[in-house]
Amino acid sequence: MEETLIKRVLPHSIEAEQSVIGSMLMDREAVIAASEIITGSDFYQQQYGIMFDAMVELFNEGKPVDLVTLQDRLKEKDVPPEVSSLDFVRDIITIVPTSANVKSYATIVSEKAVLRRLIKTTEEIANTCYAGKEPLENILADTEKSIFDLLPEQGRTGICTHQAGCHQCSGKDRGLHIKTRERLPVSLPDLLIWIINCPVSSLPILS
Repeated sequence: MEETLIKRVLPHSIEAEQSVIGSMLMDREAVIAASEIITGSDFYQQQYGIMFDAMVELFNEGKPVDLVTLQDRLKEKDVPPEVSSLDFVRDIITIVPTSANVKSYATIVSEKAVLRRLIKTTEEIANTCYAGKEPLENILADTEKSIFDLLPEQGRTGICTHQAGCHQCSGKDRGLHIKTRERLPVSLPDLLIWIINCPVSSLPILS
């Protein structure tokens, strides 16, 4: 019986992404909490990533983060009118039950983003294995680097909440800095075995 290729939807949670944006508009402290976990590139829906980056910019500039200032910043970025409209932004706020759970919402967004990157990476590794043109040592080395590069940072580029004189922040860079990356345990041999033995039909199809 032939295996059927199934086009899968990449991991994401629209609800979590909307809740992060809504929380940041409801509570200024939520901007800090969310930016310590995710960045705009972690969003599946590009418009939410743009809104996230715009709000972090406003916060870092010491400006209010609300419906009006966000709409104005989005217009400056020349985003589609349907994204910068007050109705679109206001609707997002109504979806959020509470801003108190913003860290949980952001964690969901982060985890889904890592899963999407892992899918893309494993597909690339599988293609390299099937091509049979690279020495095994090179494949192993590239695989290890690719997997470790995927590991989420415990506190990514975000807003610094330290006091003046923070040893991690200085000059024009104050406000944003990269925090220490914490590696997660990954069984590279097991991963390679799965990639090599995985039927082509079961690999995800990326749109």
